[in-house]
Amino acid sequence: MKTIYKFIPYEKLTLICPYRSTEVLDIIADNTEMDRSLKRQFLERIKMRSDYMFEGKITDKGFEISRIIFYRNSFLPVMIGEVRDQSFGSEIDLTLRMNWLVIVFGILWMGIVSVICISILVFTVFSGEVESMLMMPFGMWLFGAVLFLGGFKFESVRSRKRLMYLLNAEEKGDYYQ
Repeated sequence: MKTIYKFIPYEKLTLICPYRSTEVLDIIADNTEMDRSLKRQFLERIKMRSDYMFEGKITDKGFEISRIIFYRNSFLPVMIGEVRDQSFGSEIDLTLRMNWLVIVFGILWMGIVSVICISILVFTVFSGEVESMLMMPFGMWLFGAVLFLGGFKFESVRSRKRLMYLLNAEEKGDYYQ
């Protein structure tokens, strides 16, 4: 199941943290801007700095945050975490996904282009003719797949590492199970 996450813009993992759940949420809250206005976002982009690492919201059981960046990237992951106390500290079930609008756009793009590609394949099989112009939708499909997956994975690695550094956490591996 874990290998399928390499091919879709979605990640699910568990982090091991030495702090208790309340400490984890306090550390994240101290580094998260809860309410960012459009004016503030614009001014921070001009100044290229912010006092916070993340923006989002914190609840008593978890968080939903994303990294503050000073460039445009629609594929920036939203990190959704649920924190549980354990005997050694805490575990954080972390899910990284794209913004819902980007997911809907990606499904529409890839769905429409996929239907066109299938139609071209059916036409090519029944007619026996292969025209170079008909191959353009396959290039669009490949471009879309690389764009969505590459853009998300690039940012997810950076976001995950920043959160792990902040919490002194590590990814739960086979040696913990």
